[in-house]
Amino acid sequence: MRLLHTTTLKIEQFLESGNPSSLAHFEGSVSGVAIPKYAILSHTWGDEEVSFQDMQGERELIRQKAGYRKLRDSCAQSLKNGYDYIWIDTCCIDKSSSAELSESINSMYRWYKKATICYVYLEDANGDVPFQINNNNKALPRWYSRGWTLQELIAPGNVRFYNKSWKFLGTKLEHMTAISNATGIDLYALGGGDLTKLTIARRMSWVANRKTTRSEDIAYCLLGIFDINMPLLYGEGENAFIRLQQEIMNVSGDQSIFAWRDDDSMEYYREDYGERYERHGLLASSPTYFRTSGVVAQFQSQRSGRSISMSTNQGLKVDLLMCQDTSYQSGQVCLAVLDCQLGTIPGVLAGIRLKCLTPGGEQFARIDIPQLFQFALFNAENEIDFQGFDPTKNQFELVDLKLRTPFKDWMLRSIYIRQDPQSPLPPGFWLVAPNPFHPEDLLVKEAYPPELWDRRTRTLQPANLGFQRFKIGALHVYFQRRECILILGIERSEVSLQPWCYIENPNQLHSTSPLEERLQGFHIDYNKSSEKNKDSLLKSYFNRFRLDQCKVSVGSEGRKHINSHEDLQLVSVVEPITVSGREMFIVRLLSSKK
Repeated sequence: MRLLHTTTLKIEQFLESGNPSSLAHFEGSVSGVAIPKYAILSHTWGDEEVSFQDMQGERELIRQKAGYRKLRDSCAQSLKNGYDYIWIDTCCIDKSSSAELSESINSMYRWYKKATICYVYLEDANGDVPFQINNNNKALPRWYSRGWTLQELIAPGNVRFYNKSWKFLGTKLEHMTAISNATGIDLYALGGGDLTKLTIARRMSWVANRKTTRSEDIAYCLLGIFDINMPLLYGEGENAFIRLQQEIMNVSGDQSIFAWRDDDSMEYYREDYGERYERHGLLASSPTYFRTSGVVAQFQSQRSGRSISMSTNQGLKVDLLMCQDTSYQSGQVCLAVLDCQLGTIPGVLAGIRLKCLTPGGEQFARIDIPQLFQFALFNAENEIDFQGFDPTKNQFELVDLKLRTPFKDWMLRSIYIRQDPQSPLPPGFWLVAPNPFHPEDLLVKEAYPPELWDRRTRTLQPANLGFQRFKIGALHVYFQRRECILILGIERSEVSLQPWCYIENPNQLHSTSPLEERLQGFHIDYNKSSEKNKDSLLKSYFNRFRLDQCKVSVGSEGRKHINSHEDLQLVSVVEPITVSGREMFIVRLLSSKK
C-alpha cells in the first residue's frame, strides 16, 4: 500500500502483514514497515488530476495541474487532524501496471474500512449540509451519483464531509438519516453493520442509480460491497457485471439476486409472437435493473434445501418452485417463486415468468422482464396467510397478488437457464432440384434480400419472422429453359407456420396479376440491364408484391402449399420437412407439361 506523506508530499510504500504485494518497488519505499494510521480521501475525479507518475517528476510541474490544489488541501487537513499519511486514489496507485490496479481495486474497500478518518470532498457543494449542493439547490452533489463513492461512504467508520472551500459540513453519523433517505442505503449498512447479512437485491439497489466512466467499473466498484475478489478485464463491457453475479453465487444461495426487473422495457410476452420474443437469463445485465429492488427484504432468510450451481454447457442450474402459467395455452410458460420476501406484507415472496426452450422441459429463459410478481398463500378466509409458505416444498395453490389470480400445482424443479439464450432460427426455404444429382437443371440467377441467400446450400434463411402473413424473399430462377420469379413467404396460425411460394413470369404482365400496380412501362431483360438495375428490378418485384391478392391455398396433406402458373407450365410445391432435427421449408419446381 502506498501512502502520501502529508508534510513532504512524497509517496512511501508499506506492506500489509500477510498480504504479498504486487506494487513495484521504487525509491522512497519503506518495505517491511507496518502501515501507520492514515487518513483517506473520497472525491470525484476532475481535470488534470495528479497521477503516480506525476509525483515522481518535478514538483514545480505538479503545482501547475488543476488537481494539485485538492491534493495539497487534503494533506493540510490531514496534518491538521494529526495524521502524517493520507491515501489518495489519483496518486497512490500506479495505473500503468494492470497487476497493481487489479490488486488495488480488490483491496480498496478494505483500505477505506481501515482508514482512521475519511475526508469526503464535495467539489460542487457550497452549502451547510453534505446532502445538497447549497441552501437553495436541494439536489445531491455529484459525489452521490458515482459508483466508486458507494463503498467510500459505507466502509469507513469515521466520515467527515467538506464543501468546495473545505468547510466542515458534519459527519456521516450526524447526517445518517438524511443520507439514508437521499440514497436508499440502509441505516444498518451506514452504521457499520455486517453487509453479508443483507440480501443481494437490497445491496444492488444502492448502486442502481449510480454511474461510472467505464462500463466495467459499475461491477468492480461493488467488489467490496459483496466481499468478492476477481480479476479485472477492462474491455469486457457489461459482462463484468455478469461475472460479478456469478462470483456472488459461488458463495451465496440468496435467490434475491434474481429479484430484478426492467422498468424501462415493454417486452411483454405474447404467444402469437412466435419466436419473436426476447429471451433473458436469470442474471441482470446492469445494476439499473435493481432500481426497485429496495422493496426486497433487508436481511437474508437462512433456509436449507436451496441450491444454485453453474453448468458449463447448459447454463445456470437452479432449484425453483414452479407451476404452469395457465393464462397461456401452449403449456410452455411457467411461473417460478424466488425465495425472498417482497414488499411490506409478511409471507409474500417474489416471482418471475419463464419460457421452456427444450422438448424435455429442462432448459428455460426468463421472459416478461418488466414484471416481478408477488405470490402468497391464502387461508380458508381468503386472506393472506402471514405465516407464508416454504418455497422448497410443493404447494397446492398460490395467488398472484396483483391480479388476485390463483395458480395451482406448484412443484420444486431443478432447471437450467442460459444467461445468453439464443432465439432459434426460424425455418428457412431450401430450394431443391428435381434431381439432386443434377443441380444444374435449376439455376438461381439472383436472390433478394441477398444477405439472406446462401448460394452454396441454396437456402434463403430469415433471421426472424414477422406477424401473421409476411414475405420472406424472392428468387430469380431458370428451370428447364423457363424463367420465373418465386416469391416466398409465411402465414402464421395459432399453432404453426404455413409456408407459401408464388410463381411470377418476369417477362409478362397480366391484368389479373397481383403485381399489376408495378413495373408499368418496363420490360425485364436481365441480359441487357446493368447489374444495378438487376438488383432494383427483383427488389421491385418483392416490394410491390401484394399479399392481399395472393391466394394461399393449403393442400389436403396439411401444411404443403402448391401454386401453379399456366403460361409457364410450372408448379411450385413448398412443405415443411424436418432436416437433421431442424424444420425447413423444402421448395420444389415441377413441370406441368403433359
